Amino acid sequence: PGKFMVNAAYNAILAYDEVVKKATTEGKIKTETTNDPEKKLTIHPEKLALLEACERYLKYVPNGDKRVEIAYKVAKIYYDYNHLDESTGRFKELALKNKTYKFENGDKVCVLAGNLALDAHNLRRDFAGIITWGQKLLDEGACDDKQFATDLAVLIPKTIFKRINQLEANKDYCQAADEYMGFVEKYEKHEL
Repeated sequence: PGKFMVNAAYNAILAYDEVVKKATTEGKIKTETTNDPEKKLTIHPEKLALLEACERYLKYVPNGDKRVEIAYKVAKIYYDYNHLDESTGRFKELALKNKTYKFENGDKVCVLAGNLALDAHNLRRDFAGIITWGQKLLDEGACDDKQFATDLAVLIPKTIFKRINQLEANKDYCQAADEYMGFVEKYEKHEL
Protein backbone atom coordinates (compact mmCIF):
# COMPACT_ATOMS: atom_id res chain seq x y z
CA PRO A 1 0.00 0.00 0.00
CA GLY A 2 0.96 3.59 -0.56
CA LYS A 3 2.29 5.73 2.26
CA PHE A 4 -1.12 7.34 2.85
CA MET A 5 -3.15 4.12 2.65
CA VAL A 6 -3.35 3.42 6.39
CA ASN A 7 -4.44 6.94 7.31
CA ALA A 8 -6.84 7.19 4.38
CA ALA A 9 -8.48 3.85 5.21
CA TYR A 10 -8.87 4.75 8.88
CA ASN A 11 -10.02 8.31 8.21
CA ALA A 12 -12.74 6.97 5.90
CA ILE A 13 -14.08 4.94 8.84
CA LEU A 14 -14.00 7.99 11.12
CA ALA A 15 -15.85 10.03 8.49
CA TYR A 16 -18.55 7.38 8.02
CA ASP A 17 -18.86 7.03 11.80
CA GLU A 18 -19.75 10.72 11.90
CA VAL A 19 -22.24 10.30 9.04
CA VAL A 20 -23.92 7.46 10.97
CA LYS A 21 -24.02 9.49 14.20
CA LYS A 22 -25.58 12.46 12.39
CA ALA A 23 -28.12 10.30 10.56
CA THR A 24 -29.04 8.58 13.82
CA THR A 25 -29.46 11.89 15.64
CA GLU A 26 -31.65 13.20 12.80
CA GLY A 27 -33.81 10.08 12.96
CA LYS A 28 -32.84 8.87 9.49
CA ILE A 29 -31.67 5.52 10.82
CA LYS A 30 -34.54 3.70 12.44
CA THR A 31 -33.99 0.36 14.09
CA GLU A 32 -35.94 -2.40 12.41
CA THR A 33 -36.82 -5.44 14.48
CA THR A 34 -37.84 -8.99 13.78
CA ASN A 35 -38.60 -12.09 15.82
CA ASP A 36 -37.34 -14.29 12.99
CA PRO A 37 -33.61 -14.94 13.46
CA GLU A 38 -33.31 -16.06 9.85
CA LYS A 39 -34.68 -12.78 8.46
CA LYS A 40 -31.82 -10.49 7.52
CA LEU A 41 -32.72 -6.85 8.00
CA THR A 42 -31.73 -4.24 5.44
CA ILE A 43 -28.59 -2.40 6.48
CA HIS A 44 -29.22 1.34 6.20
CA PRO A 45 -27.16 3.06 3.47
CA GLU A 46 -25.14 5.10 5.99
CA LYS A 47 -24.28 2.00 7.99
CA LEU A 48 -23.56 0.10 4.80
CA ALA A 49 -21.06 2.77 3.74
CA LEU A 50 -19.41 2.49 7.17
CA LEU A 51 -19.37 -1.30 6.87
CA GLU A 52 -17.73 -1.09 3.44
CA ALA A 53 -15.10 1.36 4.73
CA CYS A 54 -14.33 -1.04 7.58
CA GLU A 55 -14.07 -3.98 5.19
CA ARG A 56 -11.63 -1.98 3.02
CA TYR A 57 -9.47 -1.24 6.06
CA LEU A 58 -9.40 -4.92 7.01
CA LYS A 59 -8.55 -5.92 3.45
CA TYR A 60 -5.82 -3.37 2.76
CA VAL A 61 -4.45 -2.86 6.28
CA PRO A 62 -4.72 -6.38 7.74
CA ASN A 63 -2.17 -5.72 10.50
CA GLY A 64 -3.31 -2.19 11.30
CA ASP A 65 -3.35 -0.85 14.85
CA LYS A 66 -7.16 -0.59 14.83
CA ARG A 67 -7.78 -3.99 13.21
CA VAL A 68 -9.50 -5.55 16.26
CA GLU A 69 -11.82 -2.59 16.90
CA ILE A 70 -12.75 -2.40 13.25
CA ALA A 71 -13.32 -6.15 12.89
CA TYR A 72 -15.57 -5.98 15.96
CA LYS A 73 -17.46 -3.02 14.46
CA VAL A 74 -18.08 -5.02 11.27
CA ALA A 75 -19.30 -8.08 13.18
CA LYS A 76 -21.54 -5.92 15.39
CA ILE A 77 -23.16 -4.19 12.41
CA TYR A 78 -23.94 -7.57 10.87
CA TYR A 79 -25.28 -8.79 14.23
CA ASP A 80 -27.43 -5.69 14.76
CA TYR A 81 -29.06 -6.26 11.36
CA ASN A 82 -29.62 -9.97 11.95
CA HIS A 83 -26.99 -11.14 9.47
CA LEU A 84 -26.13 -13.86 11.95
CA ASP A 85 -24.07 -16.07 9.63
CA GLU A 86 -21.75 -13.17 8.83
CA SER A 87 -21.50 -11.96 12.42
CA THR A 88 -21.07 -15.28 14.21
CA GLY A 89 -17.97 -16.39 12.33
CA ARG A 90 -16.38 -12.98 12.78
CA PHE A 91 -17.14 -12.90 16.51
CA LYS A 92 -15.67 -16.37 16.94
CA GLU A 93 -12.50 -15.44 15.10
CA LEU A 94 -12.14 -12.28 17.19
CA ALA A 95 -12.64 -14.23 20.41
CA LEU A 96 -10.15 -16.94 19.58
CA LYS A 97 -7.44 -14.66 18.18
CA ASN A 98 -7.65 -11.86 20.76
CA LYS A 99 -7.90 -13.52 24.17
CA THR A 100 -6.32 -10.71 26.16
CA TYR A 101 -7.02 -7.69 23.95
CA LYS A 102 -9.00 -4.95 25.69
CA PHE A 103 -10.89 -2.03 24.23
CA GLU A 104 -10.11 1.45 25.51
CA ASN A 105 -12.93 1.14 28.07
CA GLY A 106 -11.35 -2.03 29.51
CA ASP A 107 -13.80 -4.54 28.03
CA LYS A 108 -12.20 -7.71 26.71
CA VAL A 109 -12.98 -8.25 23.05
CA CYS A 110 -12.81 -12.01 23.60
CA VAL A 111 -15.58 -11.95 26.20
CA LEU A 112 -17.80 -9.55 24.23
CA ALA A 113 -17.35 -11.37 20.93
CA GLY A 114 -17.64 -14.78 22.60
CA ASN A 115 -20.92 -13.80 24.25
CA LEU A 116 -22.38 -12.32 21.07
CA ALA A 117 -21.54 -15.51 19.16
CA LEU A 118 -23.31 -17.49 21.90
CA ASP A 119 -26.26 -15.12 21.66
CA ALA A 120 -26.46 -15.55 17.89
CA HIS A 121 -26.73 -19.31 18.41
CA ASN A 122 -29.36 -18.73 21.10
CA LEU A 123 -31.45 -16.48 18.83
CA ARG A 124 -31.62 -19.38 16.41
CA ARG A 125 -32.34 -21.84 19.23
CA ASP A 126 -29.19 -23.63 18.09
CA PHE A 127 -28.46 -25.29 21.41
CA ALA A 128 -25.88 -27.63 19.90
CA GLY A 129 -24.04 -24.55 18.60
CA ILE A 130 -24.10 -22.95 22.05
CA ILE A 131 -22.71 -26.11 23.64
CA THR A 132 -19.98 -26.55 21.03
CA TRP A 133 -18.91 -22.90 21.05
CA GLY A 134 -19.11 -22.60 24.83
CA GLN A 135 -16.97 -25.70 25.24
CA LYS A 136 -14.48 -24.38 22.67
CA LEU A 137 -14.18 -21.15 24.66
CA LEU A 138 -13.61 -23.13 27.87
CA ASP A 139 -11.05 -25.38 26.17
CA GLU A 140 -9.23 -22.30 24.89
CA GLY A 141 -9.02 -20.77 28.37
CA ALA A 142 -12.27 -18.76 28.44
CA CYS A 143 -10.53 -15.57 27.33
CA ASP A 144 -8.32 -15.69 30.44
CA ASP A 145 -11.34 -14.41 32.35
CA LYS A 146 -12.42 -16.26 35.51
CA GLN A 147 -15.96 -14.85 35.54
CA PHE A 148 -16.48 -15.79 31.89
CA ALA A 149 -15.23 -19.31 32.62
CA THR A 150 -17.66 -19.56 35.54
CA ASP A 151 -20.52 -18.30 33.38
CA LEU A 152 -19.70 -20.82 30.65
CA ALA A 153 -19.48 -23.66 33.18
CA VAL A 154 -23.05 -22.82 34.26
CA LEU A 155 -24.37 -22.18 30.73
CA ILE A 156 -23.20 -25.37 29.06
CA PRO A 157 -25.00 -27.92 31.30
CA LYS A 158 -28.20 -25.85 31.29
CA THR A 159 -28.02 -25.67 27.51
CA ILE A 160 -27.51 -29.41 27.25
CA PHE A 161 -30.84 -29.83 29.03
CA LYS A 162 -32.50 -27.34 26.69
CA ARG A 163 -31.09 -29.33 23.77
CA ILE A 164 -32.46 -32.56 25.26
CA ASN A 165 -35.90 -30.92 25.71
CA GLN A 166 -35.74 -29.76 22.10
CA LEU A 167 -34.96 -33.31 20.95
CA GLU A 168 -37.83 -34.70 23.02
CA ALA A 169 -40.23 -32.10 21.61
CA ASN A 170 -39.16 -33.22 18.13
CA LYS A 171 -39.80 -36.84 19.20
CA ASP A 172 -36.12 -37.74 18.72
CA TYR A 173 -36.12 -39.88 21.84
CA CYS A 174 -33.07 -42.00 20.98
CA GLN A 175 -30.86 -38.95 20.49
CA ALA A 176 -32.30 -37.39 23.66
CA ALA A 177 -31.49 -40.57 25.59
CA ASP A 178 -27.93 -40.57 24.21
CA GLU A 179 -27.49 -36.97 25.29
CA TYR A 180 -28.86 -37.73 28.77
CA MET A 181 -26.29 -40.50 29.07
CA GLY A 182 -23.53 -38.21 27.83
CA PHE A 183 -24.56 -35.59 30.36
CA VAL A 184 -24.49 -38.07 33.24
CA GLU A 185 -21.03 -39.30 32.20
CA LYS A 186 -19.59 -35.80 31.91
CA TYR A 187 -21.44 -34.10 34.77
CA GLU A 188 -22.12 -36.97 37.18
CA LYS A 189 -21.90 -34.67 40.22
CA HIS A 190 -23.74 -31.73 38.68
CA GLU A 191 -26.78 -30.37 40.53
CA LEU A 192 -29.04 -30.62 37.47
